[in-house]
Amino acid sequence: MYLLDAFLEGQFRHYGPAVISSALTSTNAPKGGFTNPLLQQQVNPMARLFPKLAKCTLHTFGPGGSSQTHDALCVLPLNVVNEKIFVFLWFWLVFLAIAGALALFYRVTVLSQPWARRILLRASARGLSNATITSLQLNHFLGFGDWFVLRRLAADPLILRALADALAKAKTGDLDTAA
Repeated sequence: MYLLDAFLEGQFRHYGPAVISSALTSTNAPKGGFTNPLLQQQVNPMARLFPKLAKCTLHTFGPGGSSQTHDALCVLPLNVVNEKIFVFLWFWLVFLAIAGALALFYRVTVLSQPWARRILLRASARGLSNATITSLQLNHFLGFGDWFVLRRLAADPLILRALADALAKAKTGDLDTAA
């Protein structure tokens, strides 16, 4: 987003809100020719950033072979497409930034908070009873790596149940040594 902002000379950062604001004020304008003079002075941010007309200087050769310059108005039809693409890019990058921040918050919470790991394991391990999960005392007995392996094993509830029962027995000292 910062590279696009630098490429568009600092106008990309506020491009999305400006487009929304412009669209809302233009649709709320009264019909019938009586408009607010302040609204008439507003410039569409898409037209300001991507103009559709520009002054061109054309260099041609005259009948005597000398160079002649002509000033003209050039139509820039690709800017109609560019303004739509950059509006989409702005909203897409904002969506990705929000999704990335939420994913980072989730990861930090899971890494640092044992209660979050316990809740996630209970949600994914439907085959385990609450007594088994409580007997493991996940917040003291299992670290993050152990929790991660158990969470991967939760895809197969039968294996997870057998492993959790064995871990609970090993912790309480009830493990049968003859087996």
